[in-house]
Amino acid sequence: MDVYQRVQEAQAYADRTEARAEQERRLADDAKGQYERSLRLAPDMTTLYEQSKAKYLNTPELEAERRDVEKMRGLSDNAKTALDKVSQSIRWQFAGTGMSQDKADELEEAQTKELSSQFSTYQANYQQAQTDYEKRVEKAFNTSIDVANKDYDVAWQKIRNRANVWSSLIDSSRYWGEMSSGAQTQLFQAQAARDAWEMRQRAMRLERELQEIANRNARRNAQRAIDEMIDRQGAGMTSMIDDALGSLFDALAGRGRSRAIAGGGVGGGGGGDW
Repeated sequence: MDVYQRVQEAQAYADRTEARAEQERRLADDAKGQYERSLRLAPDMTTLYEQSKAKYLNTPELEAERRDVEKMRGLSDNAKTALDKVSQSIRWQFAGTGMSQDKADELEEAQTKELSSQFSTYQANYQQAQTDYEKRVEKAFNTSIDVANKDYDVAWQKIRNRANVWSSLIDSSRYWGEMSSGAQTQLFQAQAARDAWEMRQRAMRLERELQEIANRNARRNAQRAIDEMIDRQGAGMTSMIDDALGSLFDALAGRGRSRAIAGGGVGGGGGGDW
């Protein structure tokens, strides 16, 4: 794997981890907002109880039953009042009629017995209705308390759940933030390795170029030295040839004079055939 491929892969990994880290941060922020909003809107127990009581205690059925109980109590109270006023009623009803005391007592006893039976019936019905009504009210009250408590628990459980979600997303955001930081470090290292490799490549190219320049200079210097040596050697040879020719010409000239002198002495002058 070359350095450029490592950089590409490190960049892709850094982009993926940064995108995931950003996503987790947004989710954590949203969860925080939901948690804080649920806290602001969290119901108190009194409000929940009043709502539950209105639902379970203030019902048409209980109201109708309450009116029936009141009606039965009224019947019982009326029967008790009538029973208490039997003697007075008889005296007022039959005053001036000449009714004997025995007859009045007999009539009072009969009405008292009838009204007592009626009162007992009304009172029993009233007490039973009152007992049944109180049981229903107590049941409705207990139900309203249970429902209010459950609603309260449900509301705060939702708040706790949102707090847990927020906490979990904070941990996830922190984790992916660390992963993103690690990915950025790996990317920096891959880029540094690529830059170092490129610098080495440039250094190697520069070294080769300098070596080529040095080689060209060395060749030019060597050629120049050879040319100079040739020039010096050529000048020396020319001088040597000139000296040799001069010496040869001098020798030849000297030999001619010697022959001329020798010829003149023997032949008595005249041009010889030298």
